[in-house]
Amino acid sequence: MLESLRSSFKRVIDPVAKLLVRLGVSANAVTVVGTLAVVVISFVTAFTGQLFAGAIFLTIFVLADGLDGSVAALTTGGTRFGAFLDSTLDRIADWSLFMAVFICLWRANNKNVCIWMPSIIGMSLKYAGLFTCLIALMAAFVTSYTRARGQSISVDPKSGLITRADRVALILVAMGVSGITNQLFWLSCAMILLSIGGIVTVIQRILEVKHGLQQKDK
Repeated sequence: MLESLRSSFKRVIDPVAKLLVRLGVSANAVTVVGTLAVVVISFVTAFTGQLFAGAIFLTIFVLADGLDGSVAALTTGGTRFGAFLDSTLDRIADWSLFMAVFICLWRANNKNVCIWMPSIIGMSLKYAGLFTCLIALMAAFVTSYTRARGQSISVDPKSGLITRADRVALILVAMGVSGITNQLFWLSCAMILLSIGGIVTVIQRILEVKHGLQQKDK
């Protein structure tokens, strides 16, 4: 979903990229500033509880993630270090989104989690969300690692149930809906789905690497 929106959004950010190039701003600087913005907005959102506004601002910066690529295309054409930096800082941005969810759930009481369910169920959802948030974060990082490690042995495992774009989109949608309804039930559900989907994705990529190596050994 985010990938299709990002391709359309690229036409909007191209003029911004040209302006940045004229101002002498490098692609790497855009990458660093964009990541810092996501981290700051994530924590401000978590501690203020302004989930809908936070989701809007985070969506804008996530969609503008390709701005550094547009700047690179207009200047150096892109470098290997730039690609490495972008991928590395993406992990920090991902971590900040999960931390925002974790903090929101940790600070929530039953009324904030799900007002229409009994207290014991609401609190169970809260702790289920907290636990699965950690699982989903682990799966997100391992998913990234499996690809990087696979590429180092000449197999590029790109398939899987949950891509980074899917993961970010689900978090932002859940955050926005939670902000509108003032019920964090949606964040817990998103974490449960991401933890399951993330584990499946890790297994899929491990099997893909295994199959790729077996094909190379034939």
